[in-house]
Amino acid sequence: MTQAELAERIGVGTGYIGKIESGTRRIQLETLRQIATALRAPLASLLPEPRTIARERGPGYRGVRPSTLSDDEVRELVELLDQLDRPTAQALLTLVRRVGGKR
Repeated sequence: MTQAELAERIGVGTGYIGKIESGTRRIQLETLRQIATALRAPLASLLPEPRTIARERGPGYRGVRPSTLSDDEVRELVELLDQLDRPTAQALLTLVRRVGGKR
């Protein structure tokens, strides 16, 4: 599928798809879900491995801790989240943020 075809399917401009692919534009979860649906691919398959992100961002990056979840567990978590309706997923995200903030 071309960038133009994908852009048309999800209702965005071709330039936006190019920026997502090049990593110069952040993507919202809902847009990522739309892309996964258009590609008929699991949402988790579109995400980079957490440790790849950590390597790319350097040793000071604290977004991924080796003691947290394995890459397989992160993929499983994303796949489970993708099955939730939007309000439930947002409520769960709010809860996780609150728990994370108590450290």
